[in-house]
Amino acid sequence: MKLIWFRHMVILAPLAANLFSFYISSYISESQNSRDKSLLRDSSYDIIHQLEKTANLLYSAAEKYLRDAEKHGKPELVKLWNSIKEDDQNHLKMPRNEFIKEVKENTFS
Repeated sequence: MKLIWFRHMVILAPLAANLFSFYISSYISESQNSRDKSLLRDSSYDIIHQLEKTANLLYSAAEKYLRDAEKHGKPELVKLWNSIKEDDQNHLKMPRNEFIKEVKENTFS
């Protein structure tokens, strides 16, 4: 069951990250065209950008690297990429939790 869930995450996470990125890019473009250019603070943008970067590495690049290492029979590289993925999952939680906290507190802008 865990493997099936993981495969769905590998497929869906990049799509979600791209949609989220598109939404934020559109939002930023709109805000830059408006009179009030401070609709999205740099610190808020930084959280979003880091979420996208980490999710992209975690759910697409690292998964590809892991498959390549498995395909070429490189157990040490498989171990390395699994370790990096685990670290990235923890690193993804940090900006994600901050983002959720700021949205709930209505301080995200």
